[in-house]
Amino acid sequence: MATVFISYCRESHEKARSLAQDLEALGYQTWFDQAITGGQAWWNSILGQIQKCDIFAFALELESLNSAACKREYAYAAKLGKSILPVLIADDVDTELLPGALAQIHFVDYRREDREAFRSLAKALTALPPSAPLPEPLPEAPPAPVSYLSGLKEQLETTEDLSFAEQTGLVLRLKNGLRNAKDAEQIRTMLKVLRSRDDLYAKVADEIDALLADAPVQSPTAKGPRAQPTPPVNEVTVRPATPPPITAKGTPSDEYPRFRFFSFKAFWLPIMLGISAAVAALIYANSSSSRSERETVQAISAIGLISFLLLIIAIRVSRSRRHRNPHVETNVR
Repeated sequence: MATVFISYCRESHEKARSLAQDLEALGYQTWFDQAITGGQAWWNSILGQIQKCDIFAFALELESLNSAACKREYAYAAKLGKSILPVLIADDVDTELLPGALAQIHFVDYRREDREAFRSLAKALTALPPSAPLPEPLPEAPPAPVSYLSGLKEQLETTEDLSFAEQTGLVLRLKNGLRNAKDAEQIRTMLKVLRSRDDLYAKVADEIDALLADAPVQSPTAKGPRAQPTPPVNEVTVRPATPPPITAKGTPSDEYPRFRFFSFKAFWLPIMLGISAAVAALIYANSSSSRSERETVQAISAIGLISFLLLIIAIRVSRSRRHRNPHVETNVR
């Protein structure tokens, strides 16, 4: 089973995965770096996979064309005599301005990822010539790019003029890198270096100025009020009794009026009824001719008046108990 090495920029990971799935559907074994870790060991692993592959697929996009790692992978594959297949995966590539080596190779249009693109991919793979045997000795391995920022720094510091496509590709990669807070400050410095180049296009300069003006500012997060716990169901909530506020005269205010055991205002109606009944009974008793009838009416009147007074006392005692602890609430939901 033939093996295809896919060279791509890390920003296009999903495109590379989709391309790998179509290649596997055509019966090819694929390899593409899914865990970009950096370092010499990582770079040696990539170079080893390029040596073993049968076909080298290069994902055509501005990011990969401007990536130091992708450029070194392609140059190393060409020195090894590998069969190279350029695959166009983005709309921002001017195919008329491809590097000389890539411009001489027919590319596959894979931008839409539809049935027609799948058919073109299969046809191109069938028409590719086989890779040459590995040369003896192997060509000198390219140095490892320490990070994607190192590759960008190399491009920024080059003395050669950068084309419009190369400048926009640099800005795009730096813009994507600003999302990583760890690299943001370093990328802003690199944007300033790019802005100071003499060959910079006006449109690219305007875009850099806009990126530098939109510096992320972290504002302190305001803490909202702490939520109060909700009382459980059927729980009796007892609030501590608060003494009534004292006025200037030293007496409780109107918010908590003093309790009076006997209050004519509160019981004026029953008191008047009781007195009227007692007076009526006494008048009836005095008008009676029989002494026994007068004594009976007087006794009944006395008993009724005493009972009436006891009833008033009982009611007031009950109310006085509730008045002493008015802050007990029953919470039933």
